[in-house]
Amino acid sequence: MAGAADTPDEVGFVDPATGLWNLGADESFFFGVPGDIPFLGDWYGTGVDTPGLYRPSNGFAYIIDRRETGIATDSWFMGIPGDIPIAGDWDGDGTDTFSVYRPSEGKVYINNFNETLVAQAEYYFGVPQDKPFALDFNGDGTDDIGLHRESTGLVYMTDATTGGLPDGGVAATDLEFFWGIPDDAVFAGDWTGNGVDSPGLVRPTLARTFLRYENSQDVADEDWPAQFADWMPVVAGVLQIVSGVCALIGAGLVTFGTAILHSIPDVREDEDVPLEVISWMMGSLGLFLALLAVVGIVGGIFAVRRRGFGWAMAGSIASLFTLMPLGLAALILV
Repeated sequence: MAGAADTPDEVGFVDPATGLWNLGADESFFFGVPGDIPFLGDWYGTGVDTPGLYRPSNGFAYIIDRRETGIATDSWFMGIPGDIPIAGDWDGDGTDTFSVYRPSEGKVYINNFNETLVAQAEYYFGVPQDKPFALDFNGDGTDDIGLHRESTGLVYMTDATTGGLPDGGVAATDLEFFWGIPDDAVFAGDWTGNGVDSPGLVRPTLARTFLRYENSQDVADEDWPAQFADWMPVVAGVLQIVSGVCALIGAGLVTFGTAILHSIPDVREDEDVPLEVISWMMGSLGLFLALLAVVGIVGGIFAVRRRGFGWAMAGSIASLFTLMPLGLAALILV
C-alpha cells in the first residue's frame, strides 16, 4: 500500500482456519473468524497499519485500530457476493480504504471512505478470474490496481484510479510482465523503502515466499519459507515417515532374530562366540533402529504438519541411517 518511503514493508501471515495473525516473532494475536479475508492498512491515518477483514459470509468489512486481540472498531456492508476486496490509499490522503473488484464484470469499484457508500469511481480492467491486488507501482503516493492472470502468468497494472478515467471507462494497462504461476497468492509492497511498490507472492506448492524489488520480469530478489520460518514441504515428511516405518520393521526383525539364536543349540554351545555377546550386539542394534524409527516418524509428522523445524530436521537425519536415498531426499526437501 502507498506509504512513506524509507520504511520497507514486511510480510505477515494469517491462519485462515483460526484467525491467528503473525506479524513478527513477538507480535501475534487473534482477529476474525475462519473464512475471513485479511488485510493490513492504515485505516485511521495514524501512520500505523492495523488489521482489517472482509467477511464473504455476510458481506461486511471489519477494521480495528490496534494490533492485538479484540473486537472490531468499525464495520460496514460492502459489495455483492462474489466480489473480491482490495484495500489501499486510492486518493493519496494517507488513509487506506476498502474497495472491490467484481470478477463477473471485470470491473473495479473504488470507495475512498470506510463506510457503506456508492463507489466514487468505477472502471473496467481485466477479465473474469483475474486476481486483484493494490500497489503504488509508480511511486506517486497513491495506490493503483494490479491484476494477476493465472492462465498466462502475467501481471497487469494501471493507474486509472488517479488517471482521470471517466466512470465506466476501460482502463489502459500501464505495465505488464510475467510474475507467478497458477495458485500463487500475489500481493505487493515497498520491499526496499524507496516509495515504489513491487510484487511478491506465496507459492503453496513450495511453501515459500518470493519478493521482486522492481516491476519487471526477472527472478525473485528474495525468498524464504512461507508463513513461518519452520514450515516445510509435505513431501519431506512423507519420506521420513516411510524411512521410520522401515527402521521399525528392521528393529522388529533384529529382535526376532535374537530370539531365534537362543533356540539354536550350536550357537548356545559355541564357546568362541558367547551367546551373551551376540544378544548384546543384536539388542543394541535393535534399540538403535527403534530409536531412529521413532525420531524419523515423529519428525515426519512434524514436517507434514509444517511445524517444528528441529524435529523435522532430526527426522531427516535419522532417515539417512535407515534408507539412505529416502533420507537424503528428505534432508534436501526440508
